[in-house]
Amino acid sequence: MIIDRKDWRAVVTGSTAGIGRTIAEGLARSGASLVINGRSNKRVTQAVREMQETILQADVTGIVADVATPDGVADFVASAPDADTLLNNLCPAFSNAFEDVDDADWLKLSRSRL
Repeated sequence: MIIDRKDWRAVVTGSTAGIGRTIAEGLARSGASLVINGRSNKRVTQAVREMQETILQADVTGIVADVATPDGVADFVASAPDADTLLNNLCPAFSNAFEDVDDADWLKLSRSRL
């Protein structure tokens, strides 16, 4: 299947590793102009470099911002004002087993402001 996203300017939060990184790489391979995000300059710089080296046609830049904070969100928005697609890969999580998450925990998740 050929997926063409050359007309997209996409931002993926939490995209220096894991699921966010996989999503970002897929978008880059499909031709999207991509902005990746993480909380540390080292991880963002490394992820941008690796993606540019492995996906030769990739148009990838990075934003260092903790989008779990108001200041981080402001920096994030100011750094990618022309983005038309946001994939929010961030969410608070609990390390206990699924069956051990109680109603109070679920309510915390639903009210989070990430």
